[in-house]
Amino acid sequence: MLKREGRNSSYPNSKGQILLKANLTIIAKSDKHTGYCVAAMDEKGKIIRLVRDAEGHALAEEQCRFKKLDYILADITHAPLKHQRENYVLNELLGT
Repeated sequence: MLKREGRNSSYPNSKGQILLKANLTIIAKSDKHTGYCVAAMDEKGKIIRLVRDAEGHALAEEQCRFKKLDYILADITHAPLKHQRENYVLNELLGT
């Protein structure tokens, strides 16, 4: 089990995008057509949707090494779409 430490932090990547290192609680994980739809809550209570890429595609099975109510530490990038402002790309799962 991941030890939850501190607040979320942010830093730029090589493309100038702001990455967030976030402590998240998985609150929903459902099977979608070609992957998984995953909702999480950050330490401030904000609900986010984890996606595979900036186009909002469902997470691939290999990205979902967690289950509902797990705490995870992840690198994420905000990738809002017009109809889904809550999207964040799961760049890397750092721990469960």
